Amino acid sequence: MPGHLRYARLIELVRGDVQPVVKELEVYREAAPPEGYSIAMEVDAIARLADDAGAARVHLLGYSGGGACALAFVATYPGRVISLALDEPACDFTEASLSQLRHVQQQWGQLPVDARMEMFMRDDLQPGVVLPERTGPPPTWMANRSEGIEALIGALLTADVDTTRYATSEGPVYVSWGSLSGDRYEESARAIQVLFRDVVAEEYEGRHHLDAPHQTEPERFAARLRELWARAA
Repeated sequence: MPGHLRYARLIELVRGDVQPVVKELEVYREAAPPEGYSIAMEVDAIARLADDAGAARVHLLGYSGGGACALAFVATYPGRVISLALDEPACDFTEASLSQLRHVQQQWGQLPVDARMEMFMRDDLQPGVVLPERTGPPPTWMANRSEGIEALIGALLTADVDTTRYATSEGPVYVSWGSLSGDRYEESARAIQVLFRDVVAEEYEGRHHLDAPHQTEPERFAARLRELWARAA
């Protein structure tokens, strides 16, 4: 979902505390992924956006693929991140996380194109969790998602991200996951607790990757962000 839709309610809640700037992923910016698409391209774009906003340092929030790009940004520019909030990042670049992503890539490649998105969504959930029902035609922004996801997975698996650099960032971290999400999201949160210096990890009961905490419980999530920013201060 485009960021201006996904974060709309959360932005309303925190606008008085920070100057919110939404960054869409570069992989979805055009009708097709950019030529030579890479995670380094996403990191450079975040840096440019911060520069354009006149921000030498930023509070960074990322969800799913955006969370993975946020982690790559921290590894590249640890001194520019005042605090980091992550809601179920798609990858944390540890070998365990990359191994799980390779499995997803393998499943993706074995399926016909019209079956890939459903597999991808089901893989994000605990067994037995019912996929959300969609009514009406898909939104126009869904048109490039399948191709974009394939490019993003490939870029994550080939990214040069040194996870030992996470610990060089002095900013506090908040990481959340839903109890109904696939096990890898909690496993990633636990890994992040080890890799960073100052981490608060929180499970949201009854939520999952397609029913994400930052969107479905924005008041609670906004309160956690304020706590995070206070720790950073």
